[in-house]
Amino acid sequence: MRELSEKDLLLIELGIYIGMRNERAIRDLLPHLNKVNISKEQFAEVAFTLVLSRGIPSWLIAYPFINKIEIVEEVNLKQPTFIEGKAYYLEESATPNVYADWVTVGYEVYAEAIEQYGQLRQEILRTRYVERVIKECMLYALNRIDNFVAGEQLHYANILKLSDKSLDLDSLDRLVNRIKNGSD
Repeated sequence: MRELSEKDLLLIELGIYIGMRNERAIRDLLPHLNKVNISKEQFAEVAFTLVLSRGIPSWLIAYPFINKIEIVEEVNLKQPTFIEGKAYYLEESATPNVYADWVTVGYEVYAEAIEQYGQLRQEILRTRYVERVIKECMLYALNRIDNFVAGEQLHYANILKLSDKSLDLDSLDRLVNRIKNGSD
């Protein structure tokens, strides 16, 4: 069973605070991020991940802090291979041949937007500097904090699928409970 590392948990906590648009908490977290060598690229990737569920305001809260991160990574990244929209949603779904009603309705009324959103989602969620499973943990945590059960279930299923059910989530649950209960 793989446990989340201190760095993993700090990336998730950063994502939670960006999603909550909590500038004070982000500022307070900066020394810890630098201590575990979180890079500018990782910080930016976490922030952009939150754009999917929290919108551009999350990026607007986060980007001023990027230059306070000391580490810079230089990596040549492979371009992702995009999967046609419906196939992508089917592949991502934790239950084979089932995807969210919002996708079905979206295809009926605005297929082009759903296709483009699918491509944006694939690009943002792919592993570059931050593992996809860590991004799913962030989204799961935020949905738990917001008591949004459908989102929580979707991201929990993705965590299990991506980790082959080998990720110990006890430390994530403690982090979520600490933030949710305001003992932060």
